[in-house]
Amino acid sequence: MRLASRSPLEAKISSAREIGGRLSDPFISSSAFRLGIIAWILSLALSASWGTGKPAETWESVDRVVQPFLEKQVDKLPFTFRLGGTSSRDVLAKWKPATEVKELDAQRTKVTMKFTDPATQLEVRAEAVIYRDFPAAEWVLWFRNGSEKPAPLLEEVKPLELTLPTSAAAEPVLDVNYNRGTNVKGESLPGADEFQPALVSLRPGERCTFVPYGGRPSDRVLPFFRFDSRNRKSGLFLGIGWTGEWAATFVRDDAGATSLTAGIRQMKASLQPGEEIRTPSILLMTWRGQDPDDGHNQFRRLLLEHFTPRIGGKPVVPPISAGVHGVIPFEKTTEANLLECIANISTHGLPVDNFWVDAGWYTCPPEASGWDKTTGSWTPDPVRFPNGLRPIAEAAKKCGMDFLLWFEPERVMPKTWLAENHPDWLLEPADFLPERKYQKDANFRLLDFGNPAALAWAKEYFSNFVHDQGVTIFRMDSNLHTILYWQNNEPSDRVGMRETRHVMGLYDFWDTLVDKNPGLKIDVCSGTGSRIDFEVMRRAMNLTRTDGAWWKPVPDQAKTLGHAPWAPHTGIGAISDAPYEFRSGLGAIFGANFNYLSKNEADWQRWKTLLAQVKDLRETYCGDFYPLTAWSLAEEDLVAWEYHRPDLGKSVVQVFRRSQARIPPEGYRVRPKGLDPKASYTVTDADMPSQSTRISGEILMKEGLETSFSQKPQSALFILQKK
Repeated sequence: MRLASRSPLEAKISSAREIGGRLSDPFISSSAFRLGIIAWILSLALSASWGTGKPAETWESVDRVVQPFLEKQVDKLPFTFRLGGTSSRDVLAKWKPATEVKELDAQRTKVTMKFTDPATQLEVRAEAVIYRDFPAAEWVLWFRNGSEKPAPLLEEVKPLELTLPTSAAAEPVLDVNYNRGTNVKGESLPGADEFQPALVSLRPGERCTFVPYGGRPSDRVLPFFRFDSRNRKSGLFLGIGWTGEWAATFVRDDAGATSLTAGIRQMKASLQPGEEIRTPSILLMTWRGQDPDDGHNQFRRLLLEHFTPRIGGKPVVPPISAGVHGVIPFEKTTEANLLECIANISTHGLPVDNFWVDAGWYTCPPEASGWDKTTGSWTPDPVRFPNGLRPIAEAAKKCGMDFLLWFEPERVMPKTWLAENHPDWLLEPADFLPERKYQKDANFRLLDFGNPAALAWAKEYFSNFVHDQGVTIFRMDSNLHTILYWQNNEPSDRVGMRETRHVMGLYDFWDTLVDKNPGLKIDVCSGTGSRIDFEVMRRAMNLTRTDGAWWKPVPDQAKTLGHAPWAPHTGIGAISDAPYEFRSGLGAIFGANFNYLSKNEADWQRWKTLLAQVKDLRETYCGDFYPLTAWSLAEEDLVAWEYHRPDLGKSVVQVFRRSQARIPPEGYRVRPKGLDPKASYTVTDADMPSQSTRISGEILMKEGLETSFSQKPQSALFILQKK
């Protein structure tokens, strides 16, 4: 088995062969109707609109997942579990399924298969959503004990167990492409190589397993994978939706067939009477195209259309945010200085959509890092905010801005309201990870979202807080490695239940906040971006993709190259208005962390010009993404990428010459992708906007854009507009 990364760093695999983390009701009554749905799915998979138009190879069709749901092919369903020691293949074959099909909207059909054990009244429900506009399907399992007795032991729950008919002859090597997640220590700068692309090359007889770190879904490894065919012009995308500790294993047998399994890492539990739980959800999409970039852009479009929060029926567009903490420490915010910032932003007409107040607005010690000593008492500091936070929210609203406020509801510190009044709601870890020993010394605790009383309190308290204080973006952090709390002294017949109930509680919590506060947006940052998965993505924005090496140009560039292929919205923003630093953080997500108390009019004019350009390009940053160079952290390299909106006929090309990069004597050229070869494009250099040129799409893609740099480091930004 060959492990590789697309940088000088080599991805490493443990002796246990784990990568990433710790080793540790209309019924179907017509066969014609069923076959019609199957035909539609197959037509999507084979459609020339997705690429070459060649017939799909057998292992690359989403029909392999869809057909068993529609045709009641129980032995081919893409999931397994063991109940009372018996495989679900044997168990479900004896239970008669009831199947229901429901049209969710013009692009989605939901198929529900329900099995009930007549002896124990255990119900197994499989819910699959089939997409018309993409060759994709997702599914999730539910288990419910309908009896008055504990259910037989449920274990080895794998919502994904699928065998692809690859062969040693046709695919002697099958590449599993993935990206490192957040909280990667890095070889030089901690966090610099987060989202680094990597791959495992599997040959017949080999296997690999991926597990995130500490119970957080994107800690050390992202929960997304791409499988390429031999010619790298087709394949599969896999996503795991679970805001906890998942595991994914890929195995090739000696003949070359490939088995994919994924689910919660540990589950061995007996459901109590009336108890119901769910599993991680699985997303599968096939792709065809000229190269994997086409597949990634199809996946980005799928996530944007179906796994992005919606307001008014449209996907949420991340705001351009004004963050005050580039200048004002967390513990030093006051009603007066925040209102002054808002007034200055309004007076100078700064084009921002959101006013961002992070941690420290509650009572906390005034020294640096005092903000993290009192999470668990969620009331505004009466000294600094004598009128609460409503005046800040109202001032922001008057200026046309959202009001973002930071919370960390799950973390409870000693002597706070929750610690004093409800210690019975708190979980204690057995131990702490080596790099988190400070949390042991400070007695960190986890508010148990799997506890019905604790969850009910959280939903009511924070829903009312949002309404009363005027919060329009609820920013939720979590700096705990939750698996250590969930697994501490868990009974042997309830392994995995704390995690499952907590994750279900998180989804309920977020959904309730939005239901009770229509128009509310959720932002999940969670421990430097360690809660990135598609169940979070469908509910929340991710305005801080990671805290590691934040606002440092080269790491920010590398993170865009690594994160953008898997997420429809990326970017981080800037604390500096110098072009090289500012442009390194550009994207659909942008936080401008300037000194909004400045008295220098030149500052404000400069910021206004820069942010107006961000606003003008934001729609394009939500489009297709093409890495035009390899991922790299080396100061000797140039890096470049392109965002492209074919529907708008517009592209943004960014090029960065790093501090030690040399330019070849013949100059440096980058070749955009995705353009219309028969059309002409106006090419504008953002540094010389009055000197546009017109070039054909064919020449741009073949000969490229010539880029010159007079200094280093330096950046270039080109805007291409179809005519």
